[in-house]
Amino acid sequence: MNIDTTVIGVCRLDGDGEERANRLASALGLSVLEARSRVRPPAPRVVATFHDSQEASAKSQLLADGGFQPVVLDAKAVERIAHGVNVRRFELLPNGIELETRTNDRYLVEDATMRLFLAGMSSTTALQTETTITRKFSVGKAVMSGGLILRTRKKVETTTVQHDAESFLLFQAVGHPPFLLREKELVYQGLGAALQPSRLLNFQRLVKELRQRAPDAPFDDRLTSTGGQVNVLGGLLPNDQFLDVAMALLVACHLGLPET
Repeated sequence: MNIDTTVIGVCRLDGDGEERANRLASALGLSVLEARSRVRPPAPRVVATFHDSQEASAKSQLLADGGFQPVVLDAKAVERIAHGVNVRRFELLPNGIELETRTNDRYLVEDATMRLFLAGMSSTTALQTETTITRKFSVGKAVMSGGLILRTRKKVETTTVQHDAESFLLFQAVGHPPFLLREKELVYQGLGAALQPSRLLNFQRLVKELRQRAPDAPFDDRLTSTGGQVNVLGGLLPNDQFLDVAMALLVACHLGLPET
């Protein structure tokens, strides 16, 4: 997230659509036409972005007065909520899970402390350009050069687009930082006899195991699809650059903003 951007999202979109649009338009100083597209359910949803944090704070109060449940997210809040500790290894215990990070830090998380599971899919797109040089016999070149030059040289550049997608799970537990589990970065030996033949199947098995250990903890999977990511970001921010904002907004609406 850009450090100069402050985002306002809303956790609720109650009432009639036209009535919601009028309330949002009044609070943010928008036309009703523009406001209509920002209050389409489902919530949570980003409704505004600002470069001035004080203006964002003032608009947030107006949204609260208008019956919305606003959340203000700056870059520090997004980092605190959504940039979880990256987990490398895990061990399933009778009443919890031990997590080991990339830096070899260890956390013991009891099942009873798990509060939220946020599933998603991150995607990257890369362009790869390959240059090839071909040479073929040219009669014209041979005649004009007196036989010194027999071939023409041609450079061809080919660009391919490579797409890569990865499942992830951000989960929150009382007394711990947020933990980020990535499908392609985890070592799955901790599954023991339940080990599956592929990373994706192993990841899905681990998510299932965690959910079974904390059945009362909310499980939110709307960020597993591009459509879900676009909806949460309200069409105001590109999902390939601001997925962490969508994650932070969902966490804040489920659990509230953590104390600084």
